[in-house]
Amino acid sequence: MKAVLRRLHCEFRHAARSRAVVMALVLVVVAGAVAAHLGAADVADTQRDLAALDGEIDAQELKLRSVHRADADVGLIGYFLTFPTKHEPSPWAALSAGVSSAFPYSQHLRLLGLVPQLDSEATGSPGIASLGRFDLSFVIVFLVPLLIIALAHDIATRDDELGIGSLVAAQPLSTFQLVVERLFAVGILLAGVIGLLVGLAAAIAGVKFDHTLATWLGLALLYAAFWLVAVLAVVAGSKTSISALLRLIGLWITLCIVVPAVLNAIVLTFFPLPGGVLATVEQRQFMNAGWDKAKAATMEPFLARRTEYADVSIPQERFSWPWYYAMHEVGDQQVAEQIASHRAQLERRAQTLERLSALAPPIALQLAFDRLARTDMLTYLRHGDSIAAYHEELKGFFYPLIFAEAKLHSLRFTDIPRHHYSPPKTGTIPGFLALSIVAATGILGLGIPWFRRRLNRSSIHHDD
Repeated sequence: MKAVLRRLHCEFRHAARSRAVVMALVLVVVAGAVAAHLGAADVADTQRDLAALDGEIDAQELKLRSVHRADADVGLIGYFLTFPTKHEPSPWAALSAGVSSAFPYSQHLRLLGLVPQLDSEATGSPGIASLGRFDLSFVIVFLVPLLIIALAHDIATRDDELGIGSLVAAQPLSTFQLVVERLFAVGILLAGVIGLLVGLAAAIAGVKFDHTLATWLGLALLYAAFWLVAVLAVVAGSKTSISALLRLIGLWITLCIVVPAVLNAIVLTFFPLPGGVLATVEQRQFMNAGWDKAKAATMEPFLARRTEYADVSIPQERFSWPWYYAMHEVGDQQVAEQIASHRAQLERRAQTLERLSALAPPIALQLAFDRLARTDMLTYLRHGDSIAAYHEELKGFFYPLIFAEAKLHSLRFTDIPRHHYSPPKTGTIPGFLALSIVAATGILGLGIPWFRRRLNRSSIHHDD
């Protein structure tokens, strides 16, 4: 045991004396700190912008009451009103931005047709888009493997290339044991770096040191273990450090770039999106055509859905606000199936990508981080659902006033519903996201007996 500890101590001294190693470690830590700072600044800016929305409806009341007479129709007032919606970002969004850049944290909703107001043309694959965003998850997913490759690519061939292979071979241990000990030393060093990265980033972002942080750290260490075992597999079959380095870089490119691109193509091919823009255009065309139709053509499908207004008399020869809002709602109904299909297809894409991530630990880790930070596609789809529900709530408040031809003086702005969206405080990750990394590591681990034979055989050939 003492001999093992002495050899580990020698490995740490070797790393500490290497300026390149020290610089690489420092750069990764600095990159993580910078990424966390930038993410925390983005979250803080978003929170300030959202806080400024709290008094918007009150400000609109002052303006509308100053511009319009007290006997103005509520339908006219509703036309000008905008209703802010908010999606409060999790503090963890500073560390894993996910798909947040593709979806706004706030949106101003109107009482008119909902479809043109929604961003229903989200394209691409959820999770794939988040790969490459510079945040802490980027540092862990992309840069930490490169650090592992830089530190460990020569663990099996270093001695021969330094001309001390015969001296090391005289030690009472096999080549495989020596390589494993060196890999273990790299693992200890990486565990410290990753722990420092996550702890420092958490402090900068102001997140709590709780079970979410422990989960984040555990996933990062598990991912590092996968790459350590991958390094062992590659160096066991490489005769020189250069060949090992090139093979490891090729593996990194394959897992971090090629496989995500292939999975993206698969998801896009097998789960095509119905055109969200086309649905918006169809809704607008159908609604605008209502201006040239008899009022009954609009009111019949509207009243079939909202029977409580069947007794309301709608003027047939002139404009009226009840008919105008009914025309917008009927336009939404015309494309409701297309919008529902679009949303369902986005959810299927997200779920399929999670399952396919078993083929690519980098994607699995990114999706797990996004889920913990609540910046994943499913979270944003549910936020969109909350906006649609809020739109219905607004109509439930305003329609009785509009169909009763109520006036501005009877409108109580304090009673207008406000948007509320409360995602779970802590995101949860599907088990198979973590299991995909465990499975990949385990599959590589099954080859350890072969790695041992290969390394020890190489040592024998060297001695001969």
